[in-house]
Amino acid sequence: MKEKFLQFMIDNSRGIETHDEYAIGKTLGLNREKTDQIIGKLLAEGRIFEKSFGLCNYGVNN
Repeated sequence: MKEKFLQFMIDNSRGIETHDEYAIGKTLGLNREKTDQIIGKLLAEGRIFEKSFGLCNYGVNN
């Protein structure tokens, strides 16, 4: 599920963002707690980063 979440974030970051992180989780059938767990794992792995602009509070590292 983590990889699906990351892929959705990648797709969401192309052009205009259409989802925040919790809408992405909801689209994938995740509750807020599970979404936070996945975000935590992706942050710890260095695959995403926190940002202070845009609809989503996280960006994808290339």
